[in-house]
Amino acid sequence: MDYEEAFETVLTFPGVGPKVADCILLYGYGFKEAFPTDIWIKRIISYLYFDNKDISVSKIREFGIEHFGEYAGYVQLYLFHYARKSGLMNKLK
Repeated sequence: MDYEEAFETVLTFPGVGPKVADCILLYGYGFKEAFPTDIWIKRIISYLYFDNKDISVSKIREFGIEHFGEYAGYVQLYLFHYARKSGLMNKLK
């Protein structure tokens, strides 16, 4: 099954939303194009790519998948790591 079909399938499980579905697919099943998006990734992407505008989590997820392509999941990890180590997280609170 491809990523989109797997994503929709995992969303049918009770209590699983888009972020958890993407985490399951990225970490459990190796779908590198998955882009787990929570409030922190939303803030980081909004700051770095959208002039700190308030963009919805679903739009941030779409952007990550489209912009970073087949390695979006790895990029998400590196962005989060960068934000923590650089002090950007403190600026985004």
